[in-house]
Amino acid sequence: LLIPCVVFLVRKGVSARSTGTASEDADMVRRQGSFRAIDQGTSVRALFMGQGSGDTVREVLSGAVVSLGCLPEAISFSMIAGMSPLNGIWAGVFLGLYSSLLGGRPGMISCSSGATAVVLAPLVRSHGIGPMSISVLLVGLLQLLAGKNRLSRFIALVPHPVMLGFVNGLAVVIARSQLEQFRTEQDGPFVEPVVMQGMLLTIAVSMVTAVGAPKLPVVGKFLPGPLAAMVCAIAFSYAISPWFPPRTLADVTILPSGLESLPSWSFPPAGVDWGDIDMWAAVITTACRMALVGLVESLLTVKLLDQITGTPGSTRRECFGQGLGNIVAGLFGTQGGCALIGQSLINVSGGGQGRLSSFIMAAGLAVSVVFATPLVSHIPVAALVGLMFIVSINTFAWGSLGLLSIISWTDALVILVVTGVTIAVDLATAVVIGLFISALAFAWSAAKEVKLVDEREGAHARVFRLQGPLFFGSAMSFQSRIRPERIAEPRVVLDFAGGKVLDHSAMEAITKTIDKLRTAGKTVNVRALPPEATAYFRSTSTAPGSSPIKADAQAEAAPEAPAAEHLPACERPRPR
Repeated sequence: LLIPCVVFLVRKGVSARSTGTASEDADMVRRQGSFRAIDQGTSVRALFMGQGSGDTVREVLSGAVVSLGCLPEAISFSMIAGMSPLNGIWAGVFLGLYSSLLGGRPGMISCSSGATAVVLAPLVRSHGIGPMSISVLLVGLLQLLAGKNRLSRFIALVPHPVMLGFVNGLAVVIARSQLEQFRTEQDGPFVEPVVMQGMLLTIAVSMVTAVGAPKLPVVGKFLPGPLAAMVCAIAFSYAISPWFPPRTLADVTILPSGLESLPSWSFPPAGVDWGDIDMWAAVITTACRMALVGLVESLLTVKLLDQITGTPGSTRRECFGQGLGNIVAGLFGTQGGCALIGQSLINVSGGGQGRLSSFIMAAGLAVSVVFATPLVSHIPVAALVGLMFIVSINTFAWGSLGLLSIISWTDALVILVVTGVTIAVDLATAVVIGLFISALAFAWSAAKEVKLVDEREGAHARVFRLQGPLFFGSAMSFQSRIRPERIAEPRVVLDFAGGKVLDHSAMEAITKTIDKLRTAGKTVNVRALPPEATAYFRSTSTAPGSSPIKADAQAEAAPEAPAAEHLPACERPRPR
């Protein structure tokens, strides 16, 4: 628990010292002025929050509210994975600490996650908690490897329709996950009607307060909306308790308190058959899936918060924060996790845009279990559910519904497919499918933009000018357009000055076309053919009597001058 704090403070201290050395002249100017400027790089507030990140009180209050919101979520995610409630809570503490202090997005909340819990559940049922710990440890190592190799930059390739489908599906998943709070146990019967009615009334008060409190003239500037909603909902729930008994966190699960609730070191885990090949196959497969799910959800959350706050985050650094958190979680036998977009949006909307709020969330989660269990256990579940419903409503991109009739049908299809797969399967699968559909749509669109213009140059040459990218989507069309039986001229010029040769399919199409023309007895010259395509032709050409192609030097110098009749003929192979 102390390691990320020490690393964070040391890193900040080194950064502040290097910054101070680099800006010695600027410091001298400030000291000679009429006031003493406070160095924001070394102040305690700036260490945790940074410049312009918000008010310290709002940061603390927002982090405290989010920690209460993460508590029932962590408990429910533990039940999904088939483990004790403390497992998910302490996994949230580890992920929250390492992500808040060492991650790349201030204000982002990381905890045990439903997306990762669903991936771990089959492994826990089939092999137990020991192999699960090994899998979570491997997840952390894979995420560190992704950060070291800068794989996080590929998140920039996610198109906007995929992002819209991601947030829409996630909004539905957030709202659907709250329905479990209305059941007596997971997948069990619903609570009694009188308790259900009280919960619905409390949820309504929580949602109305969360929306209306920030609009109050004076209080709204200082009191975060989620905190106001929490206080009002708790007061209302106990006010109507004589008629509508509240459902509290104590009704959901029994939480141990005190030092006995602290996690213990559990690596190497007990009860693991280290020679079981089937177990290792399940562990490695689960680790790869969980690492992908966790990174995709975390990095997309970073990008979403970047857009909301207008401040940039580091996706690569977030890979390191998530990886270290999952490694520690695996060493202590907990289930790990990733970033939570719902709680992150609550934190940011409540004014928590710095690292302090995320740190308070993790610390508050630990304090609520170790020291404040009797008090926290009496919080009505409906007060927290109301906040999550607000998050769900705000997460959904309602404007995307109007875009469906404006944008192209392929982009609309991507939004709908990603939304549906996110709801039915998981986020990582939805993003991969969305990227696949978007890539196919782009390739099809780019292939339609490729043109091959043919014209005569003089009396004995025909020129084919490529305009646009030549790649796997347009390679077959390129080959079909150049047919030797339809070319009466003895000389053919292939001009690539207006196009681009992008991949292996393009080079193969060029080679086959030249071989086909030479087999038919045509003399072939080329213009602006890339060196890699020339080398590929020389190594793969199969035309009888063919020789290395020779570029048109005159055309390279002035491609706009039609001089086909002066093109040098291709060299004939010399006899050995």
